[in-house]
Amino acid sequence: MTEGNGKIRVYECARIETPKDVSERLREIAAAPPVTAIVGLPEIHLKAKLEAPSSVAIATRDLVSAQLSSPSPNCGMAVLALDLGAADAATRIDELFGLLRGVIPMRRSPYELARADAIAAMKEGADFTRSRFDELELPLSRVDDGGRQALLGDGGLDVEMPDSLIDVARRDYGALGGGNHFLELQTVAEVLDPAAAAAYGLAEGQLAIHYHTGSGMFGYEIGRLYAYRRKVSPRLLPRIMARKLVFHAAHAGGPAGLARRYRLFVEPKRFSWVEAESPEGEEMLAALALATNFGYANRSAIATAAAAAVGAVFGDTGVRLVYDSDHNSITQEDGRWIHRHNAVRCVPGVPGDAFDGYGAPVLVPGLDLSSSYICRPGAAASAALDSVDHGAGGAVKALGAERDDGRVTTRYRFSGAKEEAGHVTDDGIDCVVATLAAADLAHPVARMTPLAVLKE
Repeated sequence: MTEGNGKIRVYECARIETPKDVSERLREIAAAPPVTAIVGLPEIHLKAKLEAPSSVAIATRDLVSAQLSSPSPNCGMAVLALDLGAADAATRIDELFGLLRGVIPMRRSPYELARADAIAAMKEGADFTRSRFDELELPLSRVDDGGRQALLGDGGLDVEMPDSLIDVARRDYGALGGGNHFLELQTVAEVLDPAAAAAYGLAEGQLAIHYHTGSGMFGYEIGRLYAYRRKVSPRLLPRIMARKLVFHAAHAGGPAGLARRYRLFVEPKRFSWVEAESPEGEEMLAALALATNFGYANRSAIATAAAAAVGAVFGDTGVRLVYDSDHNSITQEDGRWIHRHNAVRCVPGVPGDAFDGYGAPVLVPGLDLSSSYICRPGAAASAALDSVDHGAGGAVKALGAERDDGRVTTRYRFSGAKEEAGHVTDDGIDCVVATLAAADLAHPVARMTPLAVLKE
């Protein structure tokens, strides 16, 4: 599908037709004058109440729209490689996940951050965690954005926000979150590109921990403080709207400013366009950067807790960060604003980079009942706004069939429940990864299979 005066390009999975509602929404977005390019990725779909489809990257000039990305900035994923094989863990998975459930709660931080520390996490990102814990080396070269997003010259990212939101951040740090967030124990089932796998620190038979979390309820509220979003919990809506109206009234600077803020951040409409270099635009982008940085700090806290749990169960075992990537972002790249919604940055490597010239790892998970992949960027990634899918869960559900080989994933629930679920075939994720590879956007390096998962 290529439409909208050449603005729209969709990389379609051969076995999945782009839904009609997605095509209609892409045309609507393409009609907006600030939009210069739209890339739809193989997993593209439109979630209920969200303004932009999932698995897209959208480029604009001068103006930005928060609704083109997710209302939860820096929801992301990361992978840790362990110096253990599946046989080493086979009899101790219950013990490991019992400990993980204790040190990585679904809600409420185990760290009791002071207010000043919560603000530091927002400003410093992954480096906040690196400076306070030594359970795991967290090289910033293995974190998207270097673990800290800076915007518009980075004037310290100072922006006022309600004290109550700072308290939310204090309570979120180090918590995994509910919904579709998870922590999964995987094994490297197959190495497909040995040289790239070696650069990424992956070997066949090795165990890995893959986790999905982000900026928590802090990011959830920031994402709604600076945009009208249809997707909001009815239970939380009165509190969020009251806080939002009081905040913007206090910072409006008079009737004209109040009217402008209402039009940009409160008025019910699908897309609001904000001049990136206007006072309101700079404030919004700084606030989103604070939420993004908090997401990096939070995932780094999850990594250190997971590494400590592995050490407690298996002794002195190597645990290394493979990569940490953001899949909901608004960033300035090559003079354009790139809005990614459930899409990860994918930039071809250069000689001498931290990954032996292969570029940063690209995480393309399936579900906890299918394989996942770690890929390397392809040479044509720029044609897709340096973006690929953040996962293939929808394709797995659409194309996966029950397996008959007895493979199961043990699901550990935060409630204390435990259950086993049979795997499905990899038709869905293989379709997505094959599409990316055929277009030279990303190429598979290693196939990962799940053993156990912790989730709500």
